[in-house]
Amino acid sequence: MNTFRKTRIRIATVITILGASIACGISSVLAQEGLVPLELYWSSQRGDNFTTGTSVGGNSAIEARYKYVRVEGCALSNQQRGTVPLKLYWSSQRGDNFTTGTREGETSALEAGYSFARVEGYVFSTQRPGTVPLKLYWSPQREDNFTTATRQGEQDARAAGYYFARVEGYVYPANKCQ
Repeated sequence: MNTFRKTRIRIATVITILGASIACGISSVLAQEGLVPLELYWSSQRGDNFTTGTSVGGNSAIEARYKYVRVEGCALSNQQRGTVPLKLYWSSQRGDNFTTGTREGETSALEAGYSFARVEGYVFSTQRPGTVPLKLYWSPQREDNFTTATRQGEQDARAAGYYFARVEGYVYPANKCQ
């Protein structure tokens, strides 16, 4: 192997290591602040919007061939005073993921036959400075729950015939954890 090629390989290795270090650094800063991005995924096959705040949820979405759409907002990674768990429910009958932070949402999910999957993060139960509402939209046609905290999400929901159901909690805007 010539010297030039060895040098190129070493430089590529260093760049890869630096890139991984930077990504880990960003993740640890977010973790220190206690924020987790609520990522939106979409499955055209199922007609399902899926909002998740965990790597397990993101990996599950990708494995099920969902497409990443955007970060909807930032939840807290740990429970703090004034927060409630943001829970994920799943309905195999409907092929629907349902992310909710309210007792009403939890009751609706259980009554409709959904199963609890996991806690995706924590949201404020009342609005705090710097937070935005995490809104739930429902499509009876698709039998799909869509949890969003962005204007684009609201516009997409309305354009697809979804109805506003309720505010599920309050999160920080997406730019706080990107």
